[in-house]
Amino acid sequence: TKVDISEFRKKSESLVFRPNFHCLPGRVLSMKQPEWCEDVRKEPPDKFMRVEAAMEAGLAAALALPLFSDAAGSSCGHVLA
Repeated sequence: TKVDISEFRKKSESLVFRPNFHCLPGRVLSMKQPEWCEDVRKEPPDKFMRVEAAMEAGLAAALALPLFSDAAGSSCGHVLA
């Protein structure tokens, strides 16, 4: 089954994730620890801001990893499947 993630990607690219506890990338940046979510469709929108877009794209699982660089600062990489 082909999955179209173009709308999810567009929504994601329009957001800025800051260290906080209100979204997956924000929690990972704040805690400096990876986080795994087995099914984001079961998460409330205040915990996973893009839940509706993920559902529309057929995405469920999420993995977020903190990325550190002295030159570029901290970032968060995340994968959804």
